[in-house]
Amino acid sequence: MLRSLVGSEMCIRDRSLLPLFTLDVTIVPTSDHPDSPVKVGCNVDLSVFPKTVAKVLTTALTTIAGVQQIESHVMNRMFWPRKKMLAVVEMKEPLVAESLAEITRCISEGIKPTEQYVGMFQKYNEFLNLDIDSQVASMRENENTTLAEIVKWIDRHTDAKQAVEENIPSESIDLGLAAVSCASVKTKLIEKHTEAVTK
Repeated sequence: MLRSLVGSEMCIRDRSLLPLFTLDVTIVPTSDHPDSPVKVGCNVDLSVFPKTVAKVLTTALTTIAGVQQIESHVMNRMFWPRKKMLAVVEMKEPLVAESLAEITRCISEGIKPTEQYVGMFQKYNEFLNLDIDSQVASMRENENTTLAEIVKWIDRHTDAKQAVEENIPSESIDLGLAAVSCASVKTKLIEKHTEAVTK
């Protein structure tokens, strides 16, 4: 297990290998408050992702160490002076500590393209927090709103919707260590631009 994941750095370099993780670019709240603004983020916290992976490995090794060998269950009528456990490496072994450190380093490096990719979506945050109903109501209530301004509003959101459809992929994109899907963000942006046009 450890050896295969240390080799994850090779996965980063060799694009013929499948990604180890599947992640989603999605819309997340900026805080725990119900009315907090939203932003484009990832379905997992990328800042702690390497440590999370290392924790999963640590938990797996610890769990396996507590598994009893099958012989005592199969031959349960025999006397066993002590329970034989599965032979596994221990967390205190230098090789294990070095391997976990290397895995964390590789994951940290490998996740950088995903962090950069998510960063490219931050330009949509302002629009995602735009109150369409309030904007449309303001134009309707303003007696000085001209037809040209309404047409400009419609054209702007029509063009923006088309740009989203053309520029944001519908299929997952391979970023080396992770395959990243943008489908939920794309759908939300299209829906909101459509709402702005049809209101």
